[in-house]
Amino acid sequence: MTLNGTATPPIVSREQWLADRKKLLAHEKELTKHYDSVSAERRRLPMVKIDKEYFFDGPTGKQNLKDLFDGRRQLIVYHFMFDPAWQTHRCPGCTGWVDALGGSIPISEARYDASVSFSSPASDARRL
Repeated sequence: MTLNGTATPPIVSREQWLADRKKLLAHEKELTKHYDSVSAERRRLPMVKIDKEYFFDGPTGKQNLKDLFDGRRQLIVYHFMFDPAWQTHRCPGCTGWVDALGGSIPISEARYDASVSFSSPASDARRL
């Protein structure tokens, strides 16, 4: 069946719709269980020791990777895609993610910290 040239599903009885919806729900639950399983597998991945010394320019000057942890066990690092040649454009996904941080995560009370990294000079990052 088409409506204005767009394919549409058939019209069926409520009973048929309910049967099809239950079948879809079972598939959605299978997918959720699989996603949860893959997420658990990801969390069990072994860690890699970082031997290379990394330095970051921050508001208080240069810091190494260990300093960014600030005594916490975990560090969330988000790589913000930014090109110094962009004067007005920023990656909308990165911008939206960072904008959404605004107090929504009680980082100061958590056992982790968050850091946003830019692959550009710190002076360009401040323009954001």
